[in-house]
Amino acid sequence: MAVAVLATAVPVWAADQIPPVPLGTKAPAFVTRTIDGKRLSLKSLRGHVVVLDFWATWCGPCRMATPTLVNLDQKFAKDGIKIVGMSLDDEDTRDQIPAYKKIYHVGYTLTYSPAANTKTAMAYHTNFDPDSGEFFDHPIPPSLFVIDKKGRMRWGQIGYSPDEEVELTKLIKKLVRE
Repeated sequence: MAVAVLATAVPVWAADQIPPVPLGTKAPAFVTRTIDGKRLSLKSLRGHVVVLDFWATWCGPCRMATPTLVNLDQKFAKDGIKIVGMSLDDEDTRDQIPAYKKIYHVGYTLTYSPAANTKTAMAYHTNFDPDSGEFFDHPIPPSLFVIDKKGRMRWGQIGYSPDEEVELTKLIKKLVRE
């Protein structure tokens, strides 16, 4: 399956387009499994700032974004933020997830449940191409979202931007205080 991957990130709420998941609205619910087989739902994360990352081991921009998430996890885990990496890997690349976790020093939660993660990715409209304004029939990793303690969408981006760590740090500091 060919997958379009955006080299640059475009916020999903850019002024010249209708955002796929409007900011301030309730984030789409999900239920998935961690790579350890434990059940994880958005509801179980209520009361925490959640950074939700849709990624895959084969995705180059995901590899560029992972150090940012590792840094954010190290900075803010003590403040109760929860980072969830929803793997979009399939059966062919599933066995690469543990090595990816080790290589990139991932300490945050990774999930693997192909059907559930794809369904969730589609609910978050990660199949939206900001450049064309069109929707694909598959998710586009990386796609990153921030959900506040009340379960509302506060930030989103499809693709990767080298500037996202600075922006996310400011936002997370603000949301942790709310």
